[in-house]
Amino acid sequence: LEAGKHLLCEKPLTTTLAEARRVARTASRAARRAGTLHMINFSCRDSSAVQAAIKIVQRGDLGDIRHVHASYLQSWLTGTMWGSWEDPKFLWRLQTAKGSSGVLGDLGCHLLDLITIVAGDVESLDCRLANFPKTDKRNRSRSTAGGSPLDANDTALMRLQFNSGAVGICHTTRWATGHTNSVELSVHGTEGALRIDLDAGDDKLFLCLGKNRNSPRWTTRTIRPTPNIYQRFIRSIKSTVPDQPDIVRGAQVQSYLDACQRSADKGGTTAKIRSWL
Repeated sequence: LEAGKHLLCEKPLTTTLAEARRVARTASRAARRAGTLHMINFSCRDSSAVQAAIKIVQRGDLGDIRHVHASYLQSWLTGTMWGSWEDPKFLWRLQTAKGSSGVLGDLGCHLLDLITIVAGDVESLDCRLANFPKTDKRNRSRSTAGGSPLDANDTALMRLQFNSGAVGICHTTRWATGHTNSVELSVHGTEGALRIDLDAGDDKLFLCLGKNRNSPRWTTRTIRPTPNIYQRFIRSIKSTVPDQPDIVRGAQVQSYLDACQRSADKGGTTAKIRSWL
């Protein structure tokens, strides 16, 4: 960024909120000074259903948002559909000494971006983290591997208080037997509701709107494909028009992760969202 290079960054943006603020400020200065374009790869936004959901809520079609719930479920600690958790490509994700922020940083960043980009910003939250004993190929309980403890969180539960007054709950885990890589989001308002289930398809949006909420009756809308993050990043460079999610958004999500960790460190007490700039 300081060299004026366009940047597409992986997620989470950084490992601490202080680092995220520094990167976000650098990105903002680079954009003003040299027109540098920057984005972060929150891949749930590749879903056309997610893009449509953002617009539906922003238009007010659901009325006032009251309740939100979401989940991101994987099962590679209980199944072998992706291989063994002892494989180095997975093992580092279970060890803070190897740089892992656990399932909270790995999957929670996607989940928190998805929830808040659709339903609105969060002002405070509480979070509980868990780390369960692992069982290896020989059916032995393991707490270390390769000389380092298996100490990264593998389960996260969060309760959210939105700026709008809405409340929400979300959770993510690597112990969800029966789920390979499942993402779901439901948003309920005074005039309607929507649901996204990426297992059902990136293009499927389930809606309960208007009079249908009295039945209740849900309809399925198939949304035309939208550009993925890589296509939008290239388009942004060519057009010189900034796109979302940008690095500042990455820092905002880092502020949510920061609040989750602070809450968990204090036994699940409520934590206010700190400034990300």
